[in-house]
Amino acid sequence: MRIPSEVKVGPFTYKVSLVDIVDREQPELIGQVSHCIHKEIRLQKDLDQDKLESVFIHELLHCMDVLMHLGLTEEQVERLQGAVYLVLKQNNLLRED
Repeated sequence: MRIPSEVKVGPFTYKVSLVDIVDREQPELIGQVSHCIHKEIRLQKDLDQDKLESVFIHELLHCMDVLMHLGLTEEQVERLQGAVYLVLKQNNLLRED
């Protein structure tokens, strides 16, 4: 999957940034999303392709959760991310053509 420089989620456009450090205050984070005025998904750039795609999907699920006011927990987002990534990968839907 090609990670875009921006992504639309409903009426909102999120900038997508590949960065060395996602959050200096929480250096263990490999992905993070900001839903404030400057909507941005930040992904650690040195991840292998599978992990980068997986983290991108995870952050997109957080965006969808906010858009739809679902109130998902972090555990629910993690489980959905795993299932979505598995289905996309198994069905060869992550290719870059």
